[in-house]
Amino acid sequence: MAHPVPVNVICGPLGSGKTTTVLAAFRHRPPEERWAILVNEFGQVGVDGAVLEAAGGVAVREIAGGCVCCVAGPMMRTALVKLLREVRPDRLLIEPSGLAHPASVLDQLRSPGIREAVDLRATILLIHPRRLLRSSDPELAEHLHVADVIVGTHDDVLGEDELNAFRAKAEALWPRPLRVLTTSFGEIEPAILDLRPAPKTILRLPHADHPREEHGWIWPVEAVFDEEALTALCQRLLRPGTEACPGGLARIKGLFRTPRGWRLLQGTPDTLRLEPWPWRRDSRCEAIASSSADWEAIERQLEETRRDDGSPRGIREVSEV
Repeated sequence: MAHPVPVNVICGPLGSGKTTTVLAAFRHRPPEERWAILVNEFGQVGVDGAVLEAAGGVAVREIAGGCVCCVAGPMMRTALVKLLREVRPDRLLIEPSGLAHPASVLDQLRSPGIREAVDLRATILLIHPRRLLRSSDPELAEHLHVADVIVGTHDDVLGEDELNAFRAKAEALWPRPLRVLTTSFGEIEPAILDLRPAPKTILRLPHADHPREEHGWIWPVEAVFDEEALTALCQRLLRPGTEACPGGLARIKGLFRTPRGWRLLQGTPDTLRLEPWPWRRDSRCEAIASSSADWEAIERQLEETRRDDGSPRGIREVSEV
């Protein structure tokens, strides 16, 4: 069986520099490797594909006439399967249209029949720093949530104050991206392409103003949680009187993959909300208790809400204070 092909999704709003970055990455590819790109443009006449083909040395497949996440979705799957079979690349880069929903592209890459053939590496977001610094930009939200690496472009024409503000805002996102960097002319370290989507640790800092216990977990992307069972468990844990947490949790927050899609869970003793969320990296949860809690018991109960698709079970405990 052939080895899975490393795949990176290079996403970002219109005009953010995706094609420039892809061209720069091609210039650094090992000479013995065959690379390919699947590029999507919203219009019927593709321009980016022609630009990339002119660079030479790569196999380009283009999907024009719609976003890969909607009307061109079936076309993306067909083009992807054909490209993998015919070209057999050593690496594949996917450049969705700036109008696309990158979370849907990642869902397709993790769908049966595709996920076995690909090795999904870091999803890279290209963004002009000034756009991130705007107070509100709803079109950018999904890109930020799926990005493993956030790259601020055009740093050669921006002042250091703006760049520092960009880095601070990007690094303050929850969950935090794996890397935040800035660039000009699309140049990024080649090693960035090989970063894995799932982080290995989460940093927790103690709070001296009040005593508390905090615990966090990360599950692999294959883990799937039953939404109703998860909701019922969190409702119990947020109320005083459970054996695992007699005083009740003060807060629970998490991102979970469920059979109906990815959900952001936020709970306090007063409210519990689940809502669709574009995050696609892994399932994770962090909980705070104002008094002692049996974290091993809570972990077991969280595990019991899983209904995986046959993939190995696995959990990484990431911190405790």
